[in-house]
Amino acid sequence: MADYKNGGDKALEVFADLMIKKIEEVANDWNQPWFSSRGVGMPENLSGRTYDGVNTLMLFLLAEMKDYTVPVYLTFNQAREQEVLVKKGEKSFPVVYWNFLVTGDDKSVKGEKISINQYNRLSDEQKEKYKLIPYLKKYNVFNVEQTTFPEKFPERWDSLKKKFNAKELKDEKGMLCCPTVDTMLEKQNWVCPINVEISNRAYYAPKNDKITVPAKGQFVSGEAYYNVLLHEMAHSTGNSSRLNRDIKNAFGDPMYGKEELIAELTSAVCCKSLGITSGIQEENAQYLKSWLGALKKEPKFILSVLSEINKASTMISDAVLKQEVSKQISTEHSVKFSR
Repeated sequence: MADYKNGGDKALEVFADLMIKKIEEVANDWNQPWFSSRGVGMPENLSGRTYDGVNTLMLFLLAEMKDYTVPVYLTFNQAREQEVLVKKGEKSFPVVYWNFLVTGDDKSVKGEKISINQYNRLSDEQKEKYKLIPYLKKYNVFNVEQTTFPEKFPERWDSLKKKFNAKELKDEKGMLCCPTVDTMLEKQNWVCPINVEISNRAYYAPKNDKITVPAKGQFVSGEAYYNVLLHEMAHSTGNSSRLNRDIKNAFGDPMYGKEELIAELTSAVCCKSLGITSGIQEENAQYLKSWLGALKKEPKFILSVLSEINKASTMISDAVLKQEVSKQISTEHSVKFSR
């Protein structure tokens, strides 16, 4: 059983309240997007390290609600180190990390406490003598726009805005393009085959481990196409050979609803990081409303879904990022031998 000490319970309540507000907003109007297309990239701290776990989605939601220009955050102490001030009246937001208490469970080490780093250096035989107790550790952060950072460091501020600026690309039909995802499709670099064809359905078939989506031209917009594609890719991450989620339930089953929510929100996170506006699929609005009840009743329920969203979105983001890295290496190689 996880321990939610150090403000973990309070953080989960804040997360649940923010999620409830957003779900009520989009569930009542399924044409309302999860996120706007403004900005690309993942939330990160001032040193450039990206946030992970439940923090990614929560910081995206916060930036959307507060209309922050860049998803960059810092603690009060980090602000003080930078000699910038938190503006009057601004409130912090919690980010959480899993940590572990390690205590002796064997007679020979009964009651002994060691750090997780010490535990990791033990042999497998020695590790069996200890018990791991997970808990959430909370930190409070501010967006850089809640501080005097932009005024004190105008050049660094301009650099951050350029870093997260979404460059919108269009194809010959005027539809939005996402080159990294298109390259992944072209080279079939996803974990399973993706078949793009003229059809009336988008689905992932667990038995065949294959994705089928309609042709891009069948969608009302490029955003809708990528949203559906990433949704089905999210489903495929749950295959037993990957993240091993329960993805074979029938329509209407509670577990089916949970899987649809995971896919919806994974697609939303990935679309946001790529600078794509992500909408909600109409047939999934009902599952959002059913999830509201569970969230209001027990905020800790949020962890069971958000942890899966994090793992699925990370798998997709890693695959898409590889296309960008490969493209950069190819470009550098071409320039090198053209001199």
